[in-house]
Amino acid sequence: MPDRAGSPAPASRLTTDAIAELEVVLGPGGLHLDEAALAVYARDASHLTLGRPCAVALPADPFTLQRVVAVCARRGIPVVCRGTGTGLSGGAVPHEGDLVLSTARLNRLDNLDPHTLTLHAGAGVLNDQVTRFASYAGLHFAPDPSSQAAASIGGNIAENAGGPHCLRLGVTRRHLRRLDWVDASGRAWTTGRGLPLERGVDFVSLLCGSEGTLGVVTGADLALVPDPPAVVTLLAFFPELDRATGAVVGLLGEGMLPVAVEMVDQAMLVAIEEAFGFGFPTDVAAAMIVEFAGLPEEVKEDAAAAERFLAEEGASEIRTAADRDERTELWKCRKKAFGAVGRLAPSYVTMDVVVPLGSLPALVDEIQVIKTRHGVEVATAFHAGDGNLHPGVHYDERDPVQTRAAHAAADEIIQAALRRGGS
Repeated sequence: MPDRAGSPAPASRLTTDAIAELEVVLGPGGLHLDEAALAVYARDASHLTLGRPCAVALPADPFTLQRVVAVCARRGIPVVCRGTGTGLSGGAVPHEGDLVLSTARLNRLDNLDPHTLTLHAGAGVLNDQVTRFASYAGLHFAPDPSSQAAASIGGNIAENAGGPHCLRLGVTRRHLRRLDWVDASGRAWTTGRGLPLERGVDFVSLLCGSEGTLGVVTGADLALVPDPPAVVTLLAFFPELDRATGAVVGLLGEGMLPVAVEMVDQAMLVAIEEAFGFGFPTDVAAAMIVEFAGLPEEVKEDAAAAERFLAEEGASEIRTAADRDERTELWKCRKKAFGAVGRLAPSYVTMDVVVPLGSLPALVDEIQVIKTRHGVEVATAFHAGDGNLHPGVHYDERDPVQTRAAHAAADEIIQAALRRGGS
């Protein structure tokens, strides 16, 4: 794909002839030029804006997508790939005059093989659809980003998405076998035979996480994992934030390896409770979810040990999900966090920073200092088990003073993570 760091392309590259050619290639309803579509596809969930696209293309199949890329390459029209637009890093945001190429209609889902634990999914298939499709075979797709119900497989691959359960099961790259993709000239390729181990250039790793800048992924052979025979999910509340982050470090230091350790701070918890009414206390500094999965006896012992440890580390209340329905409700609390932040302020700037686990408590302490210094509110959701956190600085973009303070605070948080060996 063209270099998005270069000068934005003028909209005039989409000539009348180019429009006519693309309309023939895409067929009825495949090319959108109306103002409403251009406004919607100018942004993703990051709230970043770089410019308005010249058009939006929604090919119905991989071959049509291939032809669209070839037309754009020949005519010099820059292309920006887009899944369902749930990303928070701005990977799908176009420059002025770019063509947005959506993979949303590439929704083929088939070839489930319970023996090799694989299936094929088009780039437009939703993450949650994959797991529901595989569930009859007792399998699921391990990456589960918070936007799981709306995020597409193509977007997961573009961002190398993780989610709460990547702590033990790994991010998207670990669960890919083979990719079908189209290069910047419109030529179609497949990465190898889809074996667990292959010789040669590892194009899967090269393309995964490249945000559509090296090629357009049109489909993938996904590696599935068996559903665990037993799961125990704990919800712990802490009256002090530093005790909660310290408990995360200590829990993993005890040698236990949960499948997930997630956390939200008080500001985020208040927003979630006001939005969805889960019945959680809001007078605590943090809520933590710890989940164990595996053989029944192993899981029972680990969960009991974790409960004792969290109580010793200052948890004021610990609940255990009684059944699958209750466990699903607990995960809704965490996964709907960013859906609730609109209650806190009209605008927010969010970050995705990670530090070595032992540095997590110090970084969280410094974030409290930063928010006080700049007079802003920060609500944070954590993939706490691997030192990954998403602080969101809230402000009103109509107020230039608030806007400057919020972005200054965000910059300081990123620098604080980098100083601690983070990313």
